[in-house]
Amino acid sequence: MNRILGLVLILPLLLVAGCSLKRAENNAPVNSSKTKGSPDLPKVVNNDRRLVIQDAFSLEAPANWLESPALMPGISLMMVNSTETSTRPEVKRINFKSYFSVSYATLNDKTLTEYTLDLKKKLTDMVAGISFQDLEPMVIDGREAQVFMADLTQQGVDFKLLMFVAAGADKDVWMISFNTLASSLSDYQTLFTSIATSFRVK
Repeated sequence: MNRILGLVLILPLLLVAGCSLKRAENNAPVNSSKTKGSPDLPKVVNNDRRLVIQDAFSLEAPANWLESPALMPGISLMMVNSTETSTRPEVKRINFKSYFSVSYATLNDKTLTEYTLDLKKKLTDMVAGISFQDLEPMVIDGREAQVFMADLTQQGVDFKLLMFVAAGADKDVWMISFNTLASSLSDYQTLFTSIATSFRVK
């Protein structure tokens, strides 16, 4: 649990130059898990989207977002908007680009609501000045999902974190974390929600 929390926190703050992006050969599914007879090319959802298939889940991602190696172990998937640019010196200095990550944990004896409250408490303990806004719960892959937004400032840059905490099978829980500049959230929120609601557990 603590390792997952550390990932959730560190990634929005430390995505800097040196996090190289990996283009899949021949546009193959990013870090995909192939089965016998599966095609070499990803399923194209539309001109702007493709289906990203992992061992335990799948989701629809923008076609121009690329997989990036996670900064720490425990992240199942991390994808970055490779085409995003900023003219702001403080953003260029850390080479931040909007991205999302998917991580996994277990509820143990907690309900999803209790788990989410505990997650926010630990985030508060770890990041000075972070604040939260609860959004309406939703259904992802037929299961309950808690949703919240966080505001935080690091290295002189204001960030927004949009977090979907979704129940999986049994006591599994999946965290889909979207991270962008505070000034860019209005441009991305519909896209982020669309990606999250496309999430399917195998």
